[in-house]
Amino acid sequence: MDQPKMSDTLTALLKEAQLKLSQPWEPISDDYLSAREFLSLIGIHGKSKRYRRALSYLRLAATGSAIVGHLPDLLKDCFREGLVNVHPFRGSTGGAVAIEYRIPLLSLSGKYAYLARKLIAARHSKHPYAVRISREAFSGLTVVSKKTGKSTSELVEAWVHRELERFSPHVP
Repeated sequence: MDQPKMSDTLTALLKEAQLKLSQPWEPISDDYLSAREFLSLIGIHGKSKRYRRALSYLRLAATGSAIVGHLPDLLKDCFREGLVNVHPFRGSTGGAVAIEYRIPLLSLSGKYAYLARKLIAARHSKHPYAVRISREAFSGLTVVSKKTGKSTSELVEAWVHRELERFSPHVP
């Protein structure tokens, strides 16, 4: 019979402690951003190594760990006075996501607070991904779409990813 590894036992204990510290689940309100929304706001998208690393930093910030002082500048710059504020909530199902990390809107600094308000407004919109463009720009987009054989959404997505790579700061 195999005994559990020390790291597995430690991980289980840490998860149990985090569950005790977390607040009861409630639907996300306009006062908070989810961790996924927050990270996408700063240019870090899911399923990447950068995303998992940034999420682990948010997890540490939620526990009040002493390592918070060593967070990357990318994360600290988003918060007022560099004070990272993350609230853990218990997951709604208790399944794969046992703890949800939420960022209070009031703790974000100027530019990020403005972008977060726009993101929250999009939650209530019937078309959260709708972007208004001029008739000329749309007709140009459709011409490029026909010439390249790509859909307009594929063209816009490729352009956005190219711009993000050009302007996004890197997480260490």
